[in-house]
Amino acid sequence: MAEDIIITPGSGQIDFLDTGSTSTLLVVSSGTLQWKRGATTYLTWNSAAPTFRVSDADLKLTTKLVNNALDPLITSVGWLGNPEPQGAQGPTGAQG
Repeated sequence: MAEDIIITPGSGQIDFLDTGSTSTLLVVSSGTLQWKRGATTYLTWNSAAPTFRVSDADLKLTTKLVNNALDPLITSVGWLGNPEPQGAQGPTGAQG
């Protein structure tokens, strides 16, 4: 949890400082929103794409991940499988 939050007007960044004076930045750089600590960028969001990229960190899913049809693909329980209709099944081979 941040100990101090520093917002510098006109800078495009918000600086979070913890009790050990470790700085974590939320900054707009080259049109993308970045979550950085030191030289490492952990999260990048580009509103033009719109995509986000997680680097050097784990992404923990706490609710769900949906596709364009708004059907959940992954929830906190796990992978739900393909929600779309399946095509015809092919021939079944000989049983061994």
